[in-house]
Amino acid sequence: MNLPELVGPEGLAPGAIIIDGHDDAILGISGRRILIYERAAILKRLMKRDGMSRRGADEFIEYNIETGNNGFGFILVERI
Repeated sequence: MNLPELVGPEGLAPGAIIIDGHDDAILGISGRRILIYERAAILKRLMKRDGMSRRGADEFIEYNIETGNNGFGFILVERI
């Protein structure tokens, strides 16, 4: 399912953040109409696509993504 199909006619909430280049890491949409992303999928993509080490990808996520309004504009989850 692509992002427009997932979001549907209701759209996303004002202030919702789309993490560019990581649509494949979207798990769904919360009741507040913000996107839920899987952290491990983003990590794997950064390692494969950008050639980052695991540590480098982890640090990138912490600094560039998790600090970007996590929980307000989007939700980043670890699946167990």
